[in-house]
Amino acid sequence: MVANGQKFKQQQIVLDGGSFYNCTFEECDLIYSGLMPVFMNGNTLKDCRWRFDGPAVNTMAFLTMLHNSGARELVEATFEGVRNGSLLNPNPGQPAPAPTAAKPSK
Repeated sequence: MVANGQKFKQQQIVLDGGSFYNCTFEECDLIYSGLMPVFMNGNTLKDCRWRFDGPAVNTMAFLTMLHNSGARELVEATFEGVRNGSLLNPNPGQPAPAPTAAKPSK
């Protein structure tokens, strides 16, 4: 699915394999399975809910387990990489760099 400038209201939207540009999502259930790439840019999300399925829910469970078992710094570093874009892989076909935990400030 390629959507540009569309408005979605109170719908279930499967994101996998989709491209969404300048769309509005209002009170939608956004479902991501991690089976295919998703492209989103310039969208507005209002009162939406996220649902993770398949491999994506496994990833979320793994991050939760890591966080709760003493690897909080690694999980926080991973989310910092999400925020700053450093986890995006500039070399397709090569593994993305692993996040490293931030060193404590003195």
